[in-house]
Amino acid sequence: MTAGTRYFNGVREFTLYFVEYLRPCDFGDRSTTLVLKALELCCRFRFLFLEKNIEFSHMNIRIALPTTFHALVQNIERELNLLRRDAIETGLDKPNIWADFVDWEHLQKMSEEWRPLTQIRAVQEDSLALPGLRNTLATAIEQVEDKIRPLNTLLICGLTNSLKKFCDCP
Repeated sequence: MTAGTRYFNGVREFTLYFVEYLRPCDFGDRSTTLVLKALELCCRFRFLFLEKNIEFSHMNIRIALPTTFHALVQNIERELNLLRRDAIETGLDKPNIWADFVDWEHLQKMSEEWRPLTQIRAVQEDSLALPGLRNTLATAIEQVEDKIRPLNTLLICGLTNSLKKFCDCP
């Protein structure tokens, strides 16, 4: 909530109130909680970058108008930051936690494929270099789509199988 006051002498005074958002408590077995949170992170990533007709697809970025490109980049960075924050808060930023749900070879392959694609975060506002930045970002997202989609699918399947085991599903 914010409040603003403008006095007759032209002075403006603003009051900002910051409220910490509520975090749900984790109940149940830690292992099932981690599987579910990992599945949520994987699906959120998939919804952002890997599905058809999404806002952050490489083609949408490639043809974005110069007036909307900066906002698009800000939204991508915001969503990546939120994913990272949520991974850190749940402890899912550590590979050894993921190793409980998928094998080390899969984790290593994902890491190897992702590292070169971190240029997604490297796009900065520079109006003179906009076409080059747009192409760099679009190419990086296209590589994510091509290389990470099958790995993400395997990860989601592995997490789903882990969840089934905890639920005693056949």
